[in-house]
Amino acid sequence: MRFIKFSHFCLLLIVAVNVKGQNRDYQYTKMFWTETIVAGKIKSKFGYQLDYQYRRSAEPNLQTGGDHNNIFTKPFQQVVRPWIHYQANEKIRLSLSPIGWWGTWSGSHNNLQFVPEFRICPQVTLNQFFGRVTISHRYRYEFRFFGDKKTAESGWDATQGYNHFTDDMHTKGRIRYFIRAITLLNNTKLDVGTFYLNIYNEIFLNTGKSVANTNLLDQNRLFCGAGYRFNTLFRLEAGYLSQTAFRFNNVTKDNIEQNNVLQLFLIFDDFNQIFKKKSQEGETK
Repeated sequence: MRFIKFSHFCLLLIVAVNVKGQNRDYQYTKMFWTETIVAGKIKSKFGYQLDYQYRRSAEPNLQTGGDHNNIFTKPFQQVVRPWIHYQANEKIRLSLSPIGWWGTWSGSHNNLQFVPEFRICPQVTLNQFFGRVTISHRYRYEFRFFGDKKTAESGWDATQGYNHFTDDMHTKGRIRYFIRAITLLNNTKLDVGTFYLNIYNEIFLNTGKSVANTNLLDQNRLFCGAGYRFNTLFRLEAGYLSQTAFRFNNVTKDNIEQNNVLQLFLIFDDFNQIFKKKSQEGETK
């Protein structure tokens, strides 16, 4: 365990030195990200989860013209990702996303480019408990299959470019390490009426034949936010995310993208409750 903690510290240190120790050009963008998480039990230790992400963006500061402050100016990304979980115990969870879909838009709002993507993701999550604080370590690998970049006719055009998913230029892998601390503020458990803080950091490393050595380090995300449990079904989180995306071989030299993101999470921890309530209402009629 000490070795794992030390290796994580070294990785964070390498990232910090690599970024700050070189003269880079920065592209700043303001964004708005939402994520809806629907989860529940299947049977015994197995559970399901469905993630839906919708993200919008202002124009980047290097873009000529456009609105650099309106975070709803143009579409940036949509995601649909299912999960199957196996909760071995309260400290260990094994997960698999058998197939997920990503749609990503780039360019100005009147000249959008669209890239579709499929991903397969195995994942391991380890939890540590310290009173009101829960520390989570999440290890995820992504098998990524890209379509062709096409001019999008609209912000919702998700039908173009599904070709060549198996060649080297259209496939990549990515390693993601995520560490999070959730701190309960007014309760010892995450019961109804509980306020809590959520802080996490996640590092992304690219793999694959088409990935240049200069692009092994993909991005880093740092989030600080707060949450509140409204009832046994639903809780809400909101906060600030700093996303740093590294594009070290970008010929236009805007090779570090610094995104300042307002992020909102809608979380349904036990979606099965809805079906239980309907069943109970039907029995009482």
